[in-house]
Amino acid sequence: MKKPKLSPLGLQREIDYKDLLLLRSFTTSYGKILGRRMSKLTKIQQKQLKKAIKHARLIGLFPFVPQKSI
Repeated sequence: MKKPKLSPLGLQREIDYKDLLLLRSFTTSYGKILGRRMSKLTKIQQKQLKKAIKHARLIGLFPFVPQKSI
């Protein structure tokens, strides 16, 4: 019998566009959103994450492309 996989955020945690630390943890160093296999989120949470990141980018809170340190 397989053990059910649990989301790293928990099932009741709300994903908000203002929580930049949470959003940054689900993006790559190039600014791409991690897929469901990498992030281990549920389908609903992944959809909420995608909407939150895109919303934060349009408002200007979250960068489209992160700045590189020289």
